[in-house]
Amino acid sequence: MLEVAIGPLTITQMATKSALMRKITWCLAAASLAAFLLAAPTNASAQKPVNLSVFNPIQIVPEAESVAGLRLSLFHARNANVVGFDWVWLGFHQTTGNFTGVAFVGLAVNMVDGTMTGWQATLGNLAKGGMTGVQTGALNWNGGQSTGLQLGAVNIADEFTGLQLGLVNYTRRMKGVQIGLANIITEGPLPFMVIANAMF
Repeated sequence: MLEVAIGPLTITQMATKSALMRKITWCLAAASLAAFLLAAPTNASAQKPVNLSVFNPIQIVPEAESVAGLRLSLFHARNANVVGFDWVWLGFHQTTGNFTGVAFVGLAVNMVDGTMTGWQATLGNLAKGGMTGVQTGALNWNGGQSTGLQLGAVNIADEFTGLQLGLVNYTRRMKGVQIGLANIITEGPLPFMVIANAMF
């Protein structure tokens, strides 16, 4: 077999070294990722990048700690604060603090005790402290002040700025428009309207 030499190395030796370098690079990248995902926090309030859960308390990140990255579960997960992507197959996800990101839940409910910033796309969306963003689900409920879009069968908010689109829309005070079968703004000039209601 004819072997061409380029400098002190042959083509076969160069190819072998190149393949070895690729393997070393991939191994280092995998080791770095594993170390990042499994690294212990320096303090109890540190955020973890991933939480995998069957149901609380059978979850990687304890409920008193926060997640910044990805939270996945089969039936239930509970954490202090969550930033990132939140998914549960069937059941209930709870954030006892604030949530920022996207909550996509199958046949389940996503509840935030604090404020929600982002998008909740679940069967039931609850944000006790209010929300800024979008809620799409059968039931969307917010306490406090909320801004954005509620799209669902039943939309409920304490104070809302934006658009409520559903069969039943309810708020105490509003800067925006309601479109649906029953539209209620309890402190508005027209407390009840069919088809549409508004307050600015």
